[in-house]
Amino acid sequence: MANEEALDGQWSQKQISVWMTRRRMEKLRALAASLPRAATPIDALDKALELATTPLFVPASEIDAARETREAGAETIAAIGRLEARLLAALAASDKNAAQSVRQIHHRVERVHEIAEDMRAMMASAANDDGLDEGADAQGRGAGAIPIGDWLRATAKALGEPAPRSLLARAAWRSKTRATETFVSMDFLCQLVAVDNTRAQNAPPPILIRIDLIEAQSPLSRLDSFNAICFSCALSPSGSWLVEAHSLEKQGKLGAVVGSFAT
Repeated sequence: MANEEALDGQWSQKQISVWMTRRRMEKLRALAASLPRAATPIDALDKALELATTPLFVPASEIDAARETREAGAETIAAIGRLEARLLAALAASDKNAAQSVRQIHHRVERVHEIAEDMRAMMASAANDDGLDEGADAQGRGAGAIPIGDWLRATAKALGEPAPRSLLARAAWRSKTRATETFVSMDFLCQLVAVDNTRAQNAPPPILIRIDLIEAQSPLSRLDSFNAICFSCALSPSGSWLVEAHSLEKQGKLGAVVGSFAT
């Protein structure tokens, strides 16, 4: 009983004296070195008490540890479930957008086909009105050939909004005639294959287009030496079309640029 009263008396004191042994001094100095400058022994003692009472140094019971492990595992599983749900939702939205884009391009290509048929009929009607002989015309400038600039603008208009920024067309040479001593005209059977780097589904049938006033000595005048070429067409800020003629490799990939022009 007397020992308990003496112990209570010690804890009720407002001030105690501690003998600074060499070991205590070394440990408090080492701790004070990690504190801001001018740390006193009291500061080091307070820091030691803080570290000693931090939960990291207080052992938890086995029951508490098991409960915390279960709770952490449940939270992890729930977080994984939420992440999986977001990924599935994003994938579904992506598939929906892709399908919608394909439907839009399909509709726009069908519209291009209608415009091309109208232009073909219009050109044929104009040729008949002028009394041209179809057989002779086919051997010369080509029956019903549409200037490539008109075809590009009509195709872009038919595709609607937003206006396409690029078109890719596969072409095969059909005829070449001399327009003047220094210029030639060339006709190609041309078919749309891609719009804004997306392959055109159910593309319209090929249409005969013409490139006029090609310099006879330019690389473009030698396009008739290729079995097939591709016209890569890009819309410029001014509204004109920049056309690059590419050779086609055996695998169907674009080859070197043979020539280019604006229309």
